[in-house]
Amino acid sequence: MALPHEIYRALRSLTLEERSVDPTKARSYGQVVLDAVEEHAGELKEHWTSAVPRVSGGLFKRAEAGRPTRRRHNAPQSRVPLGGVINSDVAVLDQLATDWGAGSRSALVEQALRLYLRVS
Repeated sequence: MALPHEIYRALRSLTLEERSVDPTKARSYGQVVLDAVEEHAGELKEHWTSAVPRVSGGLFKRAEAGRPTRRRHNAPQSRVPLGGVINSDVAVLDQLATDWGAGSRSALVEQALRLYLRVS
């Protein structure tokens, strides 16, 4: 998974701090991601589903101009492995990304970590 550098730095700092306090209880990147999504599920859902679709009175259904489905970044991304996440949890992340209109698992994880790590 690719994340902006500022999120990666905050994630790495958190996990390194947890390892220095108690290596046996320190979470992996993947575990932090799952905690972030669980803690901010309501906010994440609202983030993408808050746009109220307009109903067309005409002959055509029209694509709504909403949030872009692809993430755009000005700087190179940091590669982050989702170690500690089992396949069924990855499937849930993918389903949430689809259900909430996030566009991708990466977009969902990025926003969850922004909220969880308080990175703007």
